[in-house]
Amino acid sequence: MSPHLLLEFSPWRYRRLIWQFARKDIVLRYRGSLLGGAWSVLSPLIMLAIYTFVFQFVLHSKWPDGHDSTLDYSLNLYAGLLIFNWFAECLGRAPRLILEQPYLVNKVIFPLHVLGWTAAISTGIQMFVSLAIWLFAALLTGYSPTFLMLLLPLLPILLLPWLLALIWSLSSVGVFLRDLSQLLPILTTGLMFLSPVLYPIKALPEVLQNVAYLNPLSSTIEGLRSIAFHPADLNILSIVLSFVIGVVFAMLALKLFDRLSSNFSDVL
Repeated sequence: MSPHLLLEFSPWRYRRLIWQFARKDIVLRYRGSLLGGAWSVLSPLIMLAIYTFVFQFVLHSKWPDGHDSTLDYSLNLYAGLLIFNWFAECLGRAPRLILEQPYLVNKVIFPLHVLGWTAAISTGIQMFVSLAIWLFAALLTGYSPTFLMLLLPLLPILLLPWLLALIWSLSSVGVFLRDLSQLLPILTTGLMFLSPVLYPIKALPEVLQNVAYLNPLSSTIEGLRSIAFHPADLNILSIVLSFVIGVVFAMLALKLFDRLSSNFSDVL
């Protein structure tokens, strides 16, 4: 891996440009709505209320090894959904990321790869708002605050290399293969059931539990639940390994993006 590519991988060099595009993306998302940015808080609150009503009062569901509190099933489910939704939104946007901004391709001095950082960060802000509401609800329900909870924001950040790897690879290939936009929603739906979103990894047969950790979402989702609800179950090794492997894949994806980007203008 060339030193130039390692430098490009760091967002620090283009931090102002990344934030400018991310802020613009957030503003456009809520432009025209009456409540504006308040939806970033209201949306997760409404979803948490819906999950609580459906799974606790209608289905009377109980999370394995959970408390008997009203919000317990909803909190465990929502921990998985807030990470998965962030992942799914990045995945859904990736194939169209370059296609939707062709005017930037012809700007020779514009670093196109920063669009990957922009997509991950702008969608991640909503996720962090949801994370804060989820933690507040957990404490309100009766779970005890611990020093480990200070690490909760770190877990989604450790997933970031995987998101960048997917965004850079899919956005570069998506310029040439337009069918990706149609295929990915199907794959994303399947991935939801293969990830520990609706169930804990402990609910799987023992032989499949280690296999489940090959999914990069598993370490983050289970890590959130462990820190908040079962600190003794925190699997630090899986989180660290997932991060290291994610960085390797992100660098490979950036190299692919860098190689294909020279041909973007020929297609667009």
